[in-house]
Amino acid sequence: MPCLDELYIGFFDEVQNLSSVKMNGKFISASKKNDLSDALIATSSPNAFSKEGFQKFQKISEKCKDTYYGGDCHNYALLASGHIDIVMEHKLSSYDMMALVPILLASGAMVTDWSGQPIKTQNAGEILAASTPELHASALSLL
Repeated sequence: MPCLDELYIGFFDEVQNLSSVKMNGKFISASKKNDLSDALIATSSPNAFSKEGFQKFQKISEKCKDTYYGGDCHNYALLASGHIDIVMEHKLSSYDMMALVPILLASGAMVTDWSGQPIKTQNAGEILAASTPELHASALSLL
């Protein structure tokens, strides 16, 4: 995030089976929230969804504590650093998502497409990221 003077780097230590994320040299991690009623959800814009896709987003956001619009890729940095808890988007290209995935996973977050499958370059442009596996499962169950 050059415009904010923020650099996010995800680390993986396969020998010790550890992962972590640093923002400007300081360790960060996703929140530990497990309940939708406590969660903050974000997306770039309602206009970035199909009609059906936005209805799915609303189904989840209605269960959350608060909903935020805007932020684009910075939403994922906010999730990785524990400031928001869920990010859901639609109609993205693979280049919009692929660099985010290792940062999110290293922060402890869970990230898949809307059917619960790993993000791949052939993805349909759907992404659901949540701070914990429990929160992700709750959101995914509403899709």
